[in-house]
Amino acid sequence: MVLKKEHPLVRYGIGPLALLFAIILKEWAFASLGPERPFLLLFAPILLSAWQGGAGPGLVTTLLAAAVADYFFLSPFYTFKIPDRTSLIQLWVFILEGLTMTALGAVMQRAKRRAAQTERDLKKLNLELERRVAERTVQMEETNRELENEIAERNRKEAQLRASERQLATAQEIASLGSWEWDIAENKVTWSDELYRIYGLEPRSCEIGYETFLDRVHPEDRAHTGETIKRALSDRRPFSFYHRIVRPDGAVRTLYARGETVLDPKGEPVKMIGTGQDITEREKAEEELRRAEAFLNSIVENLPNMIFVKEARELRFVRFNKAGEALLGYPRADLIGKNDYDFFPKEQADFFVAKDRQVIEDGRLLDIPEEPIQTRHLGTRFLHTKKIPLYDKDGKPLYLLGISEDITERKKMEAEREQLVREQTARIEAEAAQRRLTFLSEASALLASSLEYETTLARVAQLAVPHLADWCVVSMADEEGPIRPLAVAHVNPEKVKWAQEIEQRYPTNPADPYGVPQVLRSGQPEIYSEITDAQLAAAARDEAHLRILRTLGLQSVMIVPLIVQGRPIGAITFLSAESGRRYHPGDLALAQDLSRRAALAIENARLYRQAQAANRAKDEFLAVVSHELRTPLNAILGWSHLLQDGALDPETTGRGLESIARNAAAQTQLIEDLLDVSRIVSGKLHLDVRQIEIAPILRAAIDTVQPAAEAKEIALSCRLSDPSISVLGDPDRLQQVIWNLLSNAIKFTPEQGTVAVQVERTNLHVEIRVSDTGIGIAPDFLPYVFDRFRQANSSSTRSHSGLGLGLAIVRHLVELHGGTVSVESPGEGRGA
Repeated sequence: MVLKKEHPLVRYGIGPLALLFAIILKEWAFASLGPERPFLLLFAPILLSAWQGGAGPGLVTTLLAAAVADYFFLSPFYTFKIPDRTSLIQLWVFILEGLTMTALGAVMQRAKRRAAQTERDLKKLNLELERRVAERTVQMEETNRELENEIAERNRKEAQLRASERQLATAQEIASLGSWEWDIAENKVTWSDELYRIYGLEPRSCEIGYETFLDRVHPEDRAHTGETIKRALSDRRPFSFYHRIVRPDGAVRTLYARGETVLDPKGEPVKMIGTGQDITEREKAEEELRRAEAFLNSIVENLPNMIFVKEARELRFVRFNKAGEALLGYPRADLIGKNDYDFFPKEQADFFVAKDRQVIEDGRLLDIPEEPIQTRHLGTRFLHTKKIPLYDKDGKPLYLLGISEDITERKKMEAEREQLVREQTARIEAEAAQRRLTFLSEASALLASSLEYETTLARVAQLAVPHLADWCVVSMADEEGPIRPLAVAHVNPEKVKWAQEIEQRYPTNPADPYGVPQVLRSGQPEIYSEITDAQLAAAARDEAHLRILRTLGLQSVMIVPLIVQGRPIGAITFLSAESGRRYHPGDLALAQDLSRRAALAIENARLYRQAQAANRAKDEFLAVVSHELRTPLNAILGWSHLLQDGALDPETTGRGLESIARNAAAQTQLIEDLLDVSRIVSGKLHLDVRQIEIAPILRAAIDTVQPAAEAKEIALSCRLSDPSISVLGDPDRLQQVIWNLLSNAIKFTPEQGTVAVQVERTNLHVEIRVSDTGIGIAPDFLPYVFDRFRQANSSSTRSHSGLGLGLAIVRHLVELHGGTVSVESPGEGRGA
C-alpha cells in the first residue's frame, strides 16, 4: 500500500492501463454496445484513476480519455477531426463530466485516505495506551495529552474534509451536478444539496428512500429507471441512464444519472453511489438543433436545384441532395467520397476542379452563368452554378458548397424565343423596307412628274409628312448666300402658316454653327435623336423665340443635304414633334436616299433648263450667223453686180473694190472664228509652244486694232512693267487672244472713250489686263461672258456685230496655255 501511494508510476499508470482495456473492449464489443454507449467504457478508468491516484492522475486520465473518445468513439473513426457541432458538444460534455468525476473521486480518495490514516492512528494509539497503562501508569497524564493532541489533529482533518466537501458541492452546483448515495441495507438515499435543488426541494428538507426517489421519477420513465437500477445491482457494473423527474411545482426536468455499485469484501452490493445532472436545457438545445437540422435537410432535399458539398482538400463529394442525384443519374452512395474525375470526361473535370480551386483560393462566391455537364441518362445539360467556400472556426476552408440550376430547357426556350424574335424582326424589317420602297417609289414618281423642281420638292415634303416626320422643311441656298425655305409641310395647314411667319421673323442665319447652315457648309447629314432644352436655348435668338421653339414640342431632328454635282445647294429637315418619334440611323439612311433622289431631280431640272437655254442660244447663234454672213455677202454681191454692168466711174469702182475686199475679210474672220471653235470642240486645236517675249506680240496686236480705235477717236494706251517679260506659248495664238480682247473693248467703247492694256509679272505668272470705259456688263450676264454663242444682246436688231465667239475662243486659248481668264464690271455703262 505504501508503494502504491507514493510511487508516481503506479499512481499515474492505473488510468492509461484502464483506458487501454476500454479500447480493447470497445473494438471487441462495439457492435453490441451501440453508437453512443462506448462513452460509458471511459468513465470507469476516470473514476478508478481519481479514486486510486487522486486529482492529478484523474485529470491526466480525463484528458487522455477525451483524446481516446475523439479518436476511437466519434465518427470519423481513427482521426482527431471533429465533424460537426453535435460531436463537439458531446466531447465537451464528456470532458466536463470527466472533470467532475475526477474532482469527486479525488475528494473521496482523500477522504478515504484520511479515514484510513485516522483509523491506523487510533489503533496505534489504543495499543500504545494499553501498553503504557500496563507498563507505565505514571505516564497516564502524558499519554492523555498526546491523545488529546491526536484528537485535535483528527478534528482538524475532519474540518478540512468538510471544506473539501463544500468545494465539491460548489463545483456540483456550478455544473448542475448532484451526487447521491444509496445505502442498500438501510434503504436510505443521501443526496447532495445540489441534487435537492435539481429536484426542486430545499436542501435536507426531507428524508429520501428508494421508493421516494422512484416516486419523483416521471411515470413514463419509472419502470425503465427501476429496471436499470436492478440490472446494475445484478451486473455489479457502472451504469448510466436518462430519465425525467417531476418537481413539486409540476415542472418536468430531464436528468442524466450515472453510478456504480459498492461491494463488501464478500462481493455483495452494500451501496450505490453516483451523480445526477440536470440536462434539460442541453436536451432542449439539442432538440432545437435536431429540428433545425431536420428543417435544413428538408429544404435542401426538396429544392429543385442540385446542391452538393465537397471537402476542400481533395475536392471529394461529401453530400448530394435528391435533385443532384436525379440530375447526374448516379445514386448518392456512388457519389459520396468520389471526385469529378470518377464521373465526367477529363476536360470537363479539369474545368470543374479549376473553378473549385479558384473559389477556395479567392475565398468568395463564384457565379458561373453557364457550364455544360455530361450526365448519365440525360446527355449534356447546361447549369448555372454558384460556388462558395465554407470555413472552420479557425478560418481555414473546410468545405465547398455548390448550387446548380439546370438551365437547359430555359436555354432552349431562349433560343426559340430569339429565333422567333429574329423572325419577327426580319418580318418587321421587311415590312419597313417595303414601306420605305413604297415611299421612295412614290417620291420618285413625284420627282419625275415635273421638271419644275420647286413644285416637286414641295410635293415631296408633303409626302414625308407624316410618313417620316411631323414637320418637313426644304431649304435652298441662293447664289448670294441667303438660305430660304422652299417648302414647309405639316398635317395641320395652320401650323404651316405659323412656321412661315416664324421664318420671316427669325430667318436662317448662314453663319450659324449648327443646323442647315452647317450641313450646307460640310455637306454631311446631322441627326439628333433627342432634342434637349439646352439645345433649344442655344438655338433661340431671344426669349420669345425660345418660347416658340418650346411650344413646338420638338423631339428629334434629321437634316440631310441636297448635293448637286458635288456641291450642297440645299437641305431637307425632318422634325419629330407630336408623334414622339426618335430618329435612328435607319431613318437617316431613308432620308439620305430621299435627298439623293430629290437632288437628282433638281439636277435633271437644271440640265433640262440648261439644255433649253443652249437650244435657244444655238437658235439665236444661227440667226446671228445668218445675219453676220449675209451682211458682208450682200455688200459683195451688190458691188459685184454694179462692177459687172461697167457703168461706174473709176472713183466709184475703187470704192466698190475696197468694200468687196473689206467685207470679204470680215467674212473670212467670221469663218475663221467658226473653224477655231470647231477645232476647240473637237480637240484638234494645237499650239506651237516656245519661249517668246510679250512686248512684240503686244505691239503687233495694238497695231492691228489701232485704225479701228482711231476711227472712233478712242485713246488706246499700253503699259508694260518690264519689256523683257517672256512666257512659254504660241505667239500667233497669244496675239489672237490680245487682239480679240482689244477688238471687243473697242467695239463696246463709245467714241472718245479709253482702252488700256497693262502687263505685269505676278509671282510666277504674267497678268495681261485690258480695261475700257465702254457700255459695261450687266451683273446677271457676267457668268456667261466667256460661253460660246452667248451675247448680252443676241437679237437681229442689236447695235454691235459679231458672233459672240471671240471671248469664248479667248478662254479656251488661255486655258490651253495653262492660264485663267476672268471679267469684272461695276455695271452697265461703267466699263469692263
